[in-house]
Amino acid sequence: MQDIESASGLLLLHHITGEPLAESDPIDTVLAIDAHGIGSVLDPATAFDALGDVALREAVDELAEAAYSGGSALQHVVDSLIAPSGPWAGEALTQTGDDLLTTAIIEVQRAEPREIAPSGSGSLLLMNALAKRTDERERWTIRRRASSPEHSCDQVAWRSLAAQEFPIEPYTEVRSNTADTIGVLHIMQWLSVSSDSEFFDHVENLLMDLSELDLLLVVGPANLMTDRHGASRRRRLLLPSESYTAPLRYVAQLPKGLSRFGGRRRLAVWVFGRPSSTWTVVGSHSDTRTDVAAREAIAADIATAVSNSIDLYAHAFRTSSVLKSDVFLRQSTLTAPPATGVPADGGERLARVWELDRGLLDGIDVSVADSQSGHVTFSRALRGFGRDLAGARIPDEHLDIPQTGWVAVIGSDQVRDPMLLGRSGIDRLTLEEVAPRSTLTEPGDVVYVTVGGCAAFVDHHGGHAVAAPARIFRCKDDASHDRRLVPAVVAANIASQPGSDRSTWQLQTVPVDAVPAITEIAQRVAARKQSLLNQLRDLEALATVLTEGLSTGSLTATVHTSHTTKAE
Repeated sequence: MQDIESASGLLLLHHITGEPLAESDPIDTVLAIDAHGIGSVLDPATAFDALGDVALREAVDELAEAAYSGGSALQHVVDSLIAPSGPWAGEALTQTGDDLLTTAIIEVQRAEPREIAPSGSGSLLLMNALAKRTDERERWTIRRRASSPEHSCDQVAWRSLAAQEFPIEPYTEVRSNTADTIGVLHIMQWLSVSSDSEFFDHVENLLMDLSELDLLLVVGPANLMTDRHGASRRRRLLLPSESYTAPLRYVAQLPKGLSRFGGRRRLAVWVFGRPSSTWTVVGSHSDTRTDVAAREAIAADIATAVSNSIDLYAHAFRTSSVLKSDVFLRQSTLTAPPATGVPADGGERLARVWELDRGLLDGIDVSVADSQSGHVTFSRALRGFGRDLAGARIPDEHLDIPQTGWVAVIGSDQVRDPMLLGRSGIDRLTLEEVAPRSTLTEPGDVVYVTVGGCAAFVDHHGGHAVAAPARIFRCKDDASHDRRLVPAVVAANIASQPGSDRSTWQLQTVPVDAVPAITEIAQRVAARKQSLLNQLRDLEALATVLTEGLSTGSLTATVHTSHTTKAE
């Protein structure tokens, strides 16, 4: 590691010659560079100088023997570069991240093989992960940019790829447009960005090199690529003029937890290509489970988005939407919620209502009507439809059974199990000391939690303190809208969400005319639930008193054949 550039060169020489360097002739060893076509990653003069270091040659021989080959030792060196203190730690992906992105690249390459041109250290790291997952027939030519700024560690990655028999040739910007010309897949992975402008400038430079046959895959921070933070600079890149729209064929915020040492860093992916197309496929993967099926589905979506031969509308996108590029790219956020699915038939729903009704709907006429779609994203709901309030951080040591002058507390446990409501509280004065900015609920507030799975309920009484991570959603009665959010519907929507990323949530708005009926039904359901909960509590109390009385002998009981019980 003290002289990683020379050491990696000798490890590659050991790999291609298959014999100890200490016992070989330096001239014959250097001649093997041209024989194996690895001159683009190892300069013969540099290799000859490194062979003159006897101690280094012996160390390389020992390391290669321990790793069973020089190529295997090179891979170990690459792996060490992404250790927590390694120079590539900021670009390191988790195993799941590697699996997801390499699956997508392989799917794109198998659909239409291209040469590959990585740009930057992160891309080289991704290429080495790709090399582990491809078979011997998938050794695509890798183009090396002469103008790309590189570090000594980057040489290790290039030489590791050469050891795995990937042909590596110089990248030429001017290419002939003949019938046998194939495109180039440009790859840019830059996770640890220190300058927003530098990131976008680098993408712009790569876009300028793109031919009609080429693709560009970019992996980077979601706050620059899809979120509101990078909107201004991103718009200048994607929509530099009224007459030009960048050929962004696929964009998606990736699932959580793909950056190995990036903490809460969220990643996104862009894929550019097919300049003649006018559509962009927008993926919604923030809460997607990253199992094998999900990875393959995402990879298939990307391959379809950039393909010239697959009908975009014949493909079944599972968590993606197809949107008009010139309209979509003007948004402040490059995200789209997942499709809400096909609404259920009104007749089927009415039949189900009749089946489930136990007198709850007395005095309410329910009939079939034309369905109306009124979904809004969670972020859109916060602009006029409602407010989202954080719960207070209340230390557990201050919570106890509620007493006079105390306020009941709703936490995650109470949201998930309504029977626990009223069993936890805090003194009002203590609450002012430990959480002075806490907000008490109002009647109709939706209290919800996302940690450990989504759950929600409507607090019909109000006056409760809410302990984090539980939160409050408060619906607004805005007369300017012909549709509103209703607490009962919002609670059901939140409880049914598949993941905790609120940017992917959709809430169903309700026509103003339907609000009174929904409110009345919700109140009746809440009253029935409370009645059933009271019965359950009474049953628990009865069982406790009888069990304790019978076990201590203060009560006796005789069981008769008629199943009646006599207690004394």
